[in-house]
Amino acid sequence: MSILFTVLRFLGSAVSLYTFIIFIRVLITWIPSLAYSKFGRFLASITDPYLNIFRKIKFLRVGSIDFSPILAIGALVIVNSVLSNFIAQQRFSIGILFAVIIGMCWSLLRSFIGILIFLLIIRLIFNLINKDSGSIWTQLDQFLTPIMYKVSGIFFPRKYFPFRNLLACFLIILIVVYFAGNFLFGFLAALLYRLPF
Repeated sequence: MSILFTVLRFLGSAVSLYTFIIFIRVLITWIPSLAYSKFGRFLASITDPYLNIFRKIKFLRVGSIDFSPILAIGALVIVNSVLSNFIAQQRFSIGILFAVIIGMCWSLLRSFIGILIFLLIIRLIFNLINKDSGSIWTQLDQFLTPIMYKVSGIFFPRKYFPFRNLLACFLIILIVVYFAGNFLFGFLAALLYRLPF
């Protein structure tokens, strides 16, 4: 059994290193001279086959913003977390596996919700002070508006909201989801950790 956990530690270290390399690759894409250097092309040859799997998911690209590296890194963090938990617990359990996966998925979703909350607060502030004209706000609205109408349609079917009210309503819904999700997923993960199998 100790050989198995040694292998798991090695795999965990390899996944952590690869995650770091991908993070460096993503950072240097913001510096074109570095991205197209010999070092940048070497990193691309190592990381792009994995990153391309996530780049194929169309909804992860909004205008010129590409969220696929976040999901790619998140998937590696989940794998590393699963390995770390098996090593820390010194036992294998479906409950541990599901608890870690659910916890990490909620963590990614919570991060996305947190970003949305931040964007909505900024958008609402600029809307309230009537400084919301410009291409950046148009791009942000193109991203947020369909999501806001879908969510408000779930909670308030057949009700039309002016844009400012829609922003405020969606912000409140996301804040409630954020805190309720923290409680619910924390409780569920704690139950799963206790499963004997």
